[in-house]
Parts: sequence; C-alpha cells; structure tokens
Amino acid sequence: MLYLWHKVNGKKGKLMVLDYFFDKNLVFCLEADNQEQLFDQVATLLEEREIVTPTYREALITREKSFPTGLDMEFLGKD
Repeated sequence: MLYLWHKVNGKKGKLMVLDYFFDKNLVFCLEADNQEQLFDQVATLLEEREIVTPTYREALITREKSFPTGLDMEFLGKD
C-alpha cells in the first residue's frame, strides 16, 4: 500500500491510500533523449497493456503540438 502522509499540529498520520488513485502498472520511469522517443516508449507500453489503440501514438503527437502538457521549468533554480 502507498500512503500519503500528513503532519497536523506536529502529529504525523495517514491522509489517504494512494493505491486508489494510482495503478503501479501505469507509472513508468523512462529515459528518453527527446519528446518523440518518450511518446514512442509510453505509447508502446500502453499498447502492450491494451489500454490504448495504435492510433493513440499519433493522436498524442498531434494533441501535444496544439496543446502541450509539459511544464515550463526554465525558471526553476533561478533567483
């Protein structure tokens, strides 16, 4: 079980069970040199698990071009 812990008034306790929110089979730790490689790896893993169809890969690329989901982290670490 994965728990989210909280601290209130100096007391530590369990807030919720993360197993209800995350499927460990759908959390990937991947390395990729670029976005295309990452999308290809994710699409392949999801297709193998029969979660998406082969059209997912191209739909992901198309969607990302018009509405990117990445976070702009360029400002992090700068004063």
